[in-house]
Amino acid sequence: MVFTIGQAATAQAAVNRGPVPAGITAPPGSYYANGIVYGSDGAQLLLNAAAIPDRCVGWVCLYEHSNFGGRNLRFGCGYQGNLTDWGFNDQMSSWSNNTGCDAKWFFNVYGTPWYDPGTCMQAWSMNTYVGPGNNDQASRLEVYTDGAAC
Repeated sequence: MVFTIGQAATAQAAVNRGPVPAGITAPPGSYYANGIVYGSDGAQLLLNAAAIPDRCVGWVCLYEHSNFGGRNLRFGCGYQGNLTDWGFNDQMSSWSNNTGCDAKWFFNVYGTPWYDPGTCMQAWSMNTYVGPGNNDQASRLEVYTDGAAC
């Protein structure tokens, strides 16, 4: 059987899965395995960065602190969701997009393009600090399926 990076990790986690640890916010249907919370919505939350070396290869990753520090969430191409589902509303200070898919983060939950067009996170790019006006402001993330959105 051939897996993509995300599928292999999810398949391995299915063998060792357990409940999400107390105190961790995750969408209903999520589970925990090997230092990672696997969301029912396709996102993954690393509780232990050592659980996966090169932790953001093939993902769009959001970080709690500048320079890719602190809590880390990672999302694959095609993901759309509110960061409140992960207890990460207004928490992002840096990000990296290590996919061929463009992404956008939004100030408001549900994304309101007519009010908030979103901030682009181009494919294969990163930002070590989003700046004082954007720090701790992200509420929603949309990862597209190609590199044409930005």
